[in-house]
Amino acid sequence: MVVADDALPVAAEFDGASGTVIRVFTWPLLKDLRDRPTALDVLISGTSVLIASPAAGGIVDIDRHSGEATLIPLDAEAGTLLAGRDAIWAIARPDWHDNQDDGLPVAPEDRQRCRHLGGAG
Repeated sequence: MVVADDALPVAAEFDGASGTVIRVFTWPLLKDLRDRPTALDVLISGTSVLIASPAAGGIVDIDRHSGEATLIPLDAEAGTLLAGRDAIWAIARPDWHDNQDDGLPVAPEDRQRCRHLGGAG
């Protein structure tokens, strides 16, 4: 079991039976994104701990043995991580479109459709 703090870039792996801390992980944040959430979701996949971290700029992939963290940069914030058979899926937060500052005009009905497809209503 791995849990992550939502304010600090810290995650801990616990033994499910005893509650003993096995490892503690940390990762770097981007200075200009420090006002974003540090961890929105955590997923264990093989020897990796994957953390959806908007404050880091994407998905942080931490090797469970070495503790080395690498960033998978994303253009939008991943709110949920799901493991498939051969892939990891990063699902955008329901308000992802509202957070985009791309300067492109978007019709209100398209914005609503994006919210609906994202599960927000």
